[in-house]
Amino acid sequence: MKETDSGIHFPIPLTTGAIFFGNLLVMSSYLVLVFFVGFLFPHFSPFWPPAAIAAFAILSYGFKLAPGVFLGAFLGNALFLHWSVPEALLIATGNTLGPLLGARLLHGGSVPWKDFATTRDVARFLGGMGVFGSGVTSIIGAVVTVYLSPQNNSTSLIDAWLAWWTSDSCSILMLAPAIFVWFFPEKSKRSSPIASYSPIVMGVLSISLLAVGWAVYFFPGLPGMTRLGLTGMFLPFLVWVAMTMSQREVFSLLGIVLFLQFGATAMGFGPFAHLVTNPEDAMIGMELLGMMTGFAVILVNVLTLERKSAMDQLEHMNRSLESRVEDRTKDLDQKTRELSAQLLFRQILLDSLPVPVFISDSTGVFAISNQKLGDLFGVSPSDLIGKPVDEFFCAELAEMFKGNDFSASLNAELEKEDVTLDFHGQKRTFIANRVSIQHPIQGMIVSLQDISERVSLEQQIQEREQLFRLIVETLPLPMIISRKSDSVLLYANPSVGSIFQVDIHFWIGKSVLSFWGNPHDRELFISEVTQNGVVFNREFELRMPSGEKIWMSLSGGFSKMAEEEVMIIAFRDIREDKNRQMLLHQEVRTDFLTGLGNRKDLEETLQVAIERSRKRLSPLVVCIVDLDDFKPVNDLFGHAAGDFLLREVALRMKDILRSEDYVARLGGDEFVMILENMGPDKGLFCFLDRFREAIEMPISLPEGESVSIGLSLGLTIYREGEMDPDLLMRQADEALYLVKSQKGSRSLWWKSYS
Repeated sequence: MKETDSGIHFPIPLTTGAIFFGNLLVMSSYLVLVFFVGFLFPHFSPFWPPAAIAAFAILSYGFKLAPGVFLGAFLGNALFLHWSVPEALLIATGNTLGPLLGARLLHGGSVPWKDFATTRDVARFLGGMGVFGSGVTSIIGAVVTVYLSPQNNSTSLIDAWLAWWTSDSCSILMLAPAIFVWFFPEKSKRSSPIASYSPIVMGVLSISLLAVGWAVYFFPGLPGMTRLGLTGMFLPFLVWVAMTMSQREVFSLLGIVLFLQFGATAMGFGPFAHLVTNPEDAMIGMELLGMMTGFAVILVNVLTLERKSAMDQLEHMNRSLESRVEDRTKDLDQKTRELSAQLLFRQILLDSLPVPVFISDSTGVFAISNQKLGDLFGVSPSDLIGKPVDEFFCAELAEMFKGNDFSASLNAELEKEDVTLDFHGQKRTFIANRVSIQHPIQGMIVSLQDISERVSLEQQIQEREQLFRLIVETLPLPMIISRKSDSVLLYANPSVGSIFQVDIHFWIGKSVLSFWGNPHDRELFISEVTQNGVVFNREFELRMPSGEKIWMSLSGGFSKMAEEEVMIIAFRDIREDKNRQMLLHQEVRTDFLTGLGNRKDLEETLQVAIERSRKRLSPLVVCIVDLDDFKPVNDLFGHAAGDFLLREVALRMKDILRSEDYVARLGGDEFVMILENMGPDKGLFCFLDRFREAIEMPISLPEGESVSIGLSLGLTIYREGEMDPDLLMRQADEALYLVKSQKGSRSLWWKSYS
């Protein structure tokens, strides 16, 4: 059950769906009532039941159901009463704004409006919704009728406003309370025990009212004044109902009377229809009479409820008073017996306290003390009673415990202060908790909590923290403390600023996530620390503020700092080690003369290429190239010329190969090429022609000579399945051997292993 600021309990939770269906229900109810009113009264509306729907919805649920009221009013006026769209919008605005302002007036103030149980709330309902709210609505409706509607037949603004106001106000006063108590049954108050027979009584009253109504409005031959006099017979019935029945029955019978009187008058029957010639004037008179009758009946009902409530409260007070006198007599005997036990218990309780406690009066004399205080001074607690506190405490503390430095008060706050006592040359620290009292004596309660060990421990911790900070500050090794959750820097020693070339004070309180070369590395480091507790010498690539990446060896773990989980990380610069490692790795895998991969690099690269080709289902070509007539170049021009020739051939090979291809030097004048995703159907033959043409072009040696070199090439093609890299090399080598064996008479310079 949810509750609005008006104190009304909703029968359904106001979820988003409930608000939607609530607005849909209000709009539908509004449209149905507008349709029937327009059908029954095509020329003028003697009363306006939709106003009661709007008043109830907004009074109970406020702005949440205002859209339903607005849409119902707009669609009803536009579809069923044939107002133009601008006119319907203005009228719908008035139909919504009036109840909103009226509800605001009801719910405002120090005591919000709740229901119809008090005369105050009834008067506020009449003024807020019946007068003010409907007055705002009727002003807007009258302005639209008089100044904007083309159907206006010179109706004055006052006449139009009075017709609108009586129609809306009468409907709200007569129908809205009935809707309210039917929708919120817990708000329907009962006036008398006879209400238990309400279904039977309601039936009899309804039949009686219908009989009186038929006599007043439809009995033939009665004079007009007689009919008017008989109208007063409604009032005794309604007053009796108001004094005996629940509000649900009272407000429901009011609604029946409303529809009976208005319907008969609108049909041309009854006293008001014959007293005036203008039907609208008759309806306005009928509405004013209905408003007064309804207000009187509601007021009688509320006064009856208040009287019944007052009588119930008086009876309850009398019973309570008798019960209290009896209880007080019993309590007095009981408290007399308990008082002596409490005195004994008080002393036992004081003695059981783990800290020294005493009470000193306003003159500074011990009034009460416990065993712990006696043990502290080495005397019996009874020996302290009646002695001044300055016999056991120094003058400064004695003045503090006399209570002269602050006045005793019922609202005195507990004061705490550290004090130091000297016992036989040994100083001990206490927390003195003291508070002034007035009962049972005027003075002060003091308890002493020994914190000597804690003070000593805190001092040791502080000294160790200072030592730790000194060690960390002087360490040449960079060290930081950052928050685990968001990598915010909490501390960094001076070495961090030196190695990262930053102002550490600027970065304190900021995230240092950008210092990681890859943010995923931080998550990996945290995962390893979580798993192992502490991580040592874990290598990561970090990023300098300038953008340069450097390799660092990280060691760290988790800790707590100000109730937050932090990471403590120490760094070690390993850039030189990494550079030496990479250089050594390059030297091991590179041919020193040509800069191409060597045999070791070839073996690893070929294995990876085979795996890649098998996954892609693409062909792989392995070629072994031998330079023809390389030895004569060495013999004629020297080894330096031969080395130059090999380097030039290597450069030409790298130039003609694609980015995904690979070439290595086996040794001497033999080279190996790995061509990925290339085969006879993918340009292999064209590539071999271009390759031969590029290699056999004349080469200018350093001494000025120009030489041309020939080629012999053997290749094998790998397509799918398991394959040993050595087997591919042997196949290509066999193909090369066949080419070279036919060197003298060959017509082809390359062969494929078959």
